[in-house]
Amino acid sequence: MANSQWTVADKSLGTAPVLGASETDTPVSRTFALSASAATEALVMAVTVSDVTVTTAITLKLQTTLSEIGWVNAKTASITADGVVMLTLHAEKAGDQTYFPLLNNARLVISTGVGDAVTVDKVEVLGL
Repeated sequence: MANSQWTVADKSLGTAPVLGASETDTPVSRTFALSASAATEALVMAVTVSDVTVTTAITLKLQTTLSEIGWVNAKTASITADGVVMLTLHAEKAGDQTYFPLLNNARLVISTGVGDAVTVDKVEVLGL
């Protein structure tokens, strides 16, 4: 019988990135490979943030690529306060179907606006 258990992988950078104002698509995770099932069925990412200051908007974004050249934007989530921000994709959810299939390599990036700030404490990925 095959193991159907999902496993969580820590994809945090070595040190917690501290992002200030007006950042654009700044990587906040290591690049991670996606399995065929993660790229076509379901993927869950949890990002723990602290020291959040929002005056404009802070956006967490999943990007995928074939070879780390030409990242393609996928789903986004807003960061509004300290805590855990979930970014989930499920192929059976109508709003997520536009993102599938994902490419084989992925990363998480954050963009900030004027006066915004955030520290990324941890990045966990479920479904690799």
